[in-house]
Parts: sequence; structure tokens; C-alpha cells
Amino acid sequence: MPPRDKGRPLQPADKARLYFFLGLLASAILYSVVFLCLLNTSSYETMPRTTRHFYKFGSLILAWLIGFIIYRKLAPAWLLQLWNLSFAACLGLLLALAAYDAFIHILPLPLRDIISTFHEALISPIPYVVFGLINFATRTPPSKQPLN
Repeated sequence: MPPRDKGRPLQPADKARLYFFLGLLASAILYSVVFLCLLNTSSYETMPRTTRHFYKFGSLILAWLIGFIIYRKLAPAWLLQLWNLSFAACLGLLLALAAYDAFIHILPLPLRDIISTFHEALISPIPYVVFGLINFATRTPPSKQPLN
């Protein structure tokens, strides 16, 4: 039996691309599942507001977690911190609005539509791709050693 060719090991740039596209795939799957199986169902309209808030909160945490896991391996510390801060700020705003809606007074329909659109944009692959583009644009190429 001939020996198996195990192939060459992945180079760091290849690993980075692979991790990025795996995260993009996970982000696209999350968005599709939430949008198709939760937000566009007839049961969503009859669901209590607090239950809807919990589902939306969970999807935001999963979207943040996908980026956190991938960018922890790929990105410099400042970009990971920017990822965390941007999601924390958006999550804080949405939690404040959800608390107001749940405990104080129902938000007007036009404002709820804007908030839902903002939520969909956060769980979509858009923020992940934007941060990925920033990461790849600011990445320093490996230094080349002169040949002797």
C-alpha cells in the first residue's frame, strides 16, 4: 500500500480565511434560522412580548458569540475589543428599550419596526463581514526574510 499524502499543513493565512468563512457560514445560518423559523411565523404574532424579547436577546448573544470566537483567533486585541464594545452598546440600547416596552409602556409601532430592523441588521452577517474587512485591511503582512 502506498503511503498516504497528508498534504501540506495550512498556512496561517489559509487558516484565517477558513476560520473567517466558517464564522460567516455560522452567522448566515443563525440569521436564516431566526428570520425564517421565528420572525416569519404565525406563532410569532401571538407570542407574548417578553417571550419575543428573550428570543431576540438569545439571537443577539449567539451573533456576538460567533464573532467573538472567530475574531479571538484572527483579529488583534483592539478589533476584538471594538467587536465587544459595539455589541455591548447595541445590546444595552435594545435591552433598555425592551425593558421600557415590557414594564413601563408599549412602544409605538413605528419605533418597534425600526428596532426590529436594527435587530435584524445586528444578527445578520453584515457586522461580521464589516469587522472581517477591517481585520483583513489592517492586518500586517508577514515580514519576508531575505534570501542568503
